[in-house]
Parts: sequence; C-alpha cells; structure tokens
Amino acid sequence: MQATRAGEEMRRYVGLDVHRRYATVAAVDSQQQVVLTARRVNFEDFEAWIRKHLRPTDAVTLEATNNAWYLHDLLVPLVASVTVANPIQVALIARARVKTDPRDALALARLLAAGLLPSVWVPPHEVRELRALVAHRVRLVKQRTQVRNRLRAVLFRHNLVAPPGEVFGPEHRSWWNELTLPTSEQLRVRHDLTILDCLELLIKEVEAEVVRQSSLEPWAERVAFLVQLPGIGVLNAMLLLAAVGEARNTTAVALPSRDDGRSGRQWSRPPGWR
Repeated sequence: MQATRAGEEMRRYVGLDVHRRYATVAAVDSQQQVVLTARRVNFEDFEAWIRKHLRPTDAVTLEATNNAWYLHDLLVPLVASVTVANPIQVALIARARVKTDPRDALALARLLAAGLLPSVWVPPHEVRELRALVAHRVRLVKQRTQVRNRLRAVLFRHNLVAPPGEVFGPEHRSWWNELTLPTSEQLRVRHDLTILDCLELLIKEVEAEVVRQSSLEPWAERVAFLVQLPGIGVLNAMLLLAAVGEARNTTAVALPSRDDGRSGRQWSRPPGWR
C-alpha cells in the first residue's frame, strides 16, 4: 500500500497542447502542483524530447486532433498511460477567459490528475486504416455527385431531355458529345464526363480494397455474420464495421434473433459475439 501511494505521489500528469508544428507541454503532480513548467517543443525535436524528459511513471494526455493517433502511438511505449481527450468536452469543462498554449496544456494536466478528463476511445491500427479508406471513398463519392449535378444542370438550363436509361452510362456518351451547346459549355461537359469516368474507376478501386480487407483479420468473422442480415452485402458490412469501430461495440446495432420468425433461417454468430 505504501509503495502504491509513493508511486502515485511520484507520478506526473503531463498535458500536451498540440498544434500543427509544435506542442506545448506542462505537468502537475497528484496534488496539482506544477512540476514541469509549460514549454514549447517543435515537432522536429519532439521524439527526442519525450524520450529524454518523460518518465515511465508519467500519465500523459492530449486532445483528439489530426495527428493524435500518431502521437499516441509514439508515447505509449514510453509512459504509464496515454489518454486522448475529447476536445469539445474539455473546452466546456476548462473554460478560460484568457486562452494561451501554456494555460491549455496545464488545464489538460490538471484535469487528468483530478480524474475529470473526458476521454475518447483510441481505435486500433486496423480500425484507423479502414476508417481512412472509408473516408476516402466518401470524398470520392461526394465529388462524383458534384460532377453529376453539374451535368444535370446543363440539361436543365437548355431544357434537354436525356434518353432513357443511365444518363451518365457509356451507352449515352455519344449523345452527350453531340449536344448543341456553346463552345465553352461543350468543353466543360467534356471535362466533367472525363472526371466522372476517372472517379468511377477510383471508387471501384477503393471498394475492391475494402472488399479485400473483409477477408482478413479482424474483419472476416464479423463480416461473415453481418452478411447474413437482409440487405447487407460485404461492402455495407465493412462500412458498418468502420462506423462502429470495434467488435464488442457492434452488439449495439439492432440484430435479429437466431430465428427470424419468417423463413426459419437460423442466424449464426461468430465466436466472441453475444
């Protein structure tokens, strides 16, 4: 018991206020006394600095930012714990009339020491990779929608009726190319059709990679379960898993019973699912 108390007294609670090119570092002890005055560390020197100044007993926190996972992975082997804080909730708790980097770093350290820090779940590497891939697909699909809307606007402006079928399909490209339009608009239409073809190829490539990953761990068993549900294919199963993030959280999704009561089909859950 005495050793535990001594360890708690020796532990430092380190706050990192992360910016694009640097981080401000400050630390307090369990009694909220400042043991490391705020200092700015440029990212060029960051790894060397933390290896030299942080201790294995330190508890470190930083807010969830664009490079939070990289910094989290860098810090984990060096310290006792790393907490990624929810920046919105931190802002509500630690309101300050004067906001400066040293104050923010110290506020994070003090919230951590007091056990009041609102943290976020740190996804494992494979979840981060899948989410990044899904986010890339979302961006491509959004660009495709924008291109399609521009082309539809051309038809609306000139009161043109497209032939039946998929208006942007390859079977209608000759129709688009033969439209009587102003020269500049013909150029824009041709470019948009080229962009659309490129985006279609890129989206298919991303989706093929998502499907490929569905056969790998840790996704294979979970996908095998989800595709048993009506209306869910392999791609949608992976999109769902990317949103949920972790296998044990997937039980929060409404799932049918083992017998759906209509077809008599038996639902099988992979190992570890309850």
